[in-house]
Amino acid sequence: MEKTTAKILKEAGEVLSSAVQRKITIEDACTLLDKKPDFMTGILQKIQTAYKDGTIKEEKRNELVELYTKYTRVMLNKNNKSKKTKNVTKSPVVIKNKNVPKDNVILSDEISPRERVEKYVKSLSAAKKQIGEILLGGASPEQAVLSVARAKRMSSSDKGMPALKAYVTMVVNGMKAASSGDMDNVPVRHRLMKGEKPKGKSVKGQLEEELHYEESGDKIFLPNLTKKEQEELEYDAQTDDNYDERSSSKIIRGNKEFVDSKGFKLSKITGYKYKIFIKGERPLDGEFTREEMDKVYRLYSTMDGAGLTLRAVSREFPELSFRDFKRILRAFNITKSSVAVAPHIMEEYSEDELIAIIRKNKEDSILKRLEGERSKNYEKRFFEIKRELIEFQSGAGKVEEIIEGYFNKNKIKLPETLSVSQKNISKGSKGNDSQVDKPLFCIFGDIHFGKKFDRTIFGRGYNKDIAHERMMEIAYKTIEEAKKMKTKEIVMVCLGDLIECAMEDGMHPGHTMEMDLFQEEQMTFAIDSIEKMLREILKQTDCNITFCSIHGNHDRIGIGRDDDKSRTAGKIISLMVRKIISNEKRVEVIIPENNLLKIKKGKICILAQHGDSGLNKRKPSELINLFGEGSSCYHLILKGHWHSLKVEEGTNYLAITAPSVASADKYIMEELGHNNLPGFVLGSEPNCYGFNYEKITLF
Repeated sequence: MEKTTAKILKEAGEVLSSAVQRKITIEDACTLLDKKPDFMTGILQKIQTAYKDGTIKEEKRNELVELYTKYTRVMLNKNNKSKKTKNVTKSPVVIKNKNVPKDNVILSDEISPRERVEKYVKSLSAAKKQIGEILLGGASPEQAVLSVARAKRMSSSDKGMPALKAYVTMVVNGMKAASSGDMDNVPVRHRLMKGEKPKGKSVKGQLEEELHYEESGDKIFLPNLTKKEQEELEYDAQTDDNYDERSSSKIIRGNKEFVDSKGFKLSKITGYKYKIFIKGERPLDGEFTREEMDKVYRLYSTMDGAGLTLRAVSREFPELSFRDFKRILRAFNITKSSVAVAPHIMEEYSEDELIAIIRKNKEDSILKRLEGERSKNYEKRFFEIKRELIEFQSGAGKVEEIIEGYFNKNKIKLPETLSVSQKNISKGSKGNDSQVDKPLFCIFGDIHFGKKFDRTIFGRGYNKDIAHERMMEIAYKTIEEAKKMKTKEIVMVCLGDLIECAMEDGMHPGHTMEMDLFQEEQMTFAIDSIEKMLREILKQTDCNITFCSIHGNHDRIGIGRDDDKSRTAGKIISLMVRKIISNEKRVEVIIPENNLLKIKKGKICILAQHGDSGLNKRKPSELINLFGEGSSCYHLILKGHWHSLKVEEGTNYLAITAPSVASADKYIMEELGHNNLPGFVLGSEPNCYGFNYEKITLF
């Protein structure tokens, strides 16, 4: 075999360039350039051999391979655009049987093996014919797969890759059988040929169905694209006849000099300039910075780069259209086979340093991909949880019935009612003669049982013990104020977020790292703490207690805020408290529908919500018009959620955003921008119109 020289490869490059530009075959290009086509036989193999022998450098090898890929793409598009495959010229040495599928051609032994193979390839359908021509050019099956995949812009994970590999395998086996003259072994799907033809399906259709692959001509099928977007996606700058060869790319060098790894003194590259001329359009000119050019090479290259698609890389440059970005890459001759470092990095670093840079970029790419895979797993888990939630919520309306049935089935004995003799009432008080009718209002929320953090800028950290300690502090302060007022009734309004989160994985990645109680532990701890708080007030006073429990976004069982609008975990806690304390006739537990509380006590009308719903955007006057009592009552509009104290007053209302029982953590401080200390609000109706209140800070 004649040795492949640099001169031969140079001529091969000229032939391929001419074939790509004029969209003609290699044979026609050779005729045009007055060259014999024989030297182009097996050109891919010759290029690879020359590179291994050191005849050409890697850059030249990549350039020639890229030219051959462009030629393959041009030929593939040309074949796909043909409405009908041309019939094979009749020949005495090519015999077709009507009962044999198109790809199964019977050849005689009257011609040479090479001619038999060529005849076989010409008889194939358009898709397989293109594969056969690539293989005839000397490419290996792997190279044929890669060439067609590049031409069709397919990635290794594309759903069409298994079909492509199957087609290549079938054509390879067919060429082997044609060469040996044993056409009985020309590959077709024999199981499709045996017996009857499938009803309503051609052999080709059945084959495509089995391979889960559907040819779509020369178009890339993506749903929900406009015609303009589809054209933009299909545009190929390499084969654009309107692309003017005067288009140029230029490396910009500054005054600063450096010595490269070979000892040459060079001016440092400061940027990259391009000017693209397109017939009938205004010139496109601009510049890439060093960082931008490095990003293009690093993300687009498959030579140890990220290997992203052109579409994905173009998203990093939103100021450029996808079509313009393709044209710019053509001007700079940037391909998938380019090394994953920009020219300025190639100049400024040694080979060892370049290898280290490429390896580092590869590691970053892998880590980023792992992060993406992790996100997919979270998404998968999200849908699994959502499905479980739907099943659970189908019975969520029966939570109260389930709890009642549980107590009855297990014959759980409820605690006995506290008698008057057990109460710690101060001596000298005679019944209710000296008590006032106006109730004491205790407003608190955002307890977040189960939340844990140690460091805080102001005050203490937070954990389950501090949470319970503060709940009992609310009880003691309320008892003290109730005795001072000599009131008959205490109205307690809990504004939600009783727990941190009852879901297994929390509400966001890493959420469980911020907890000291998990799932049902948070719920049972909350039930126990609220019960002890209520029993302490019952024990120390003879007041009636109205305990109103609203549920917040942290009380849900669902990833999304709207996945569990009934806030099931909070509802279970409140219903359990109501059941456990149901023997106490002086306690009424109110659980409002839709987490919107309206309750009237004396001349005070309370409108309360957690603070995370759409009602939060409503003005107090709008809420009064929707749910209020007009001018007959003074309106107390309450909400929590924001972990800060905020008060707005009007002639007919007082709107209070209550402070949280939980300490302010980093999220509250830095994301919400609130730095209030934990606490709760005590208030009462004055002798005149309005509402008196005081914020009690919790330690």
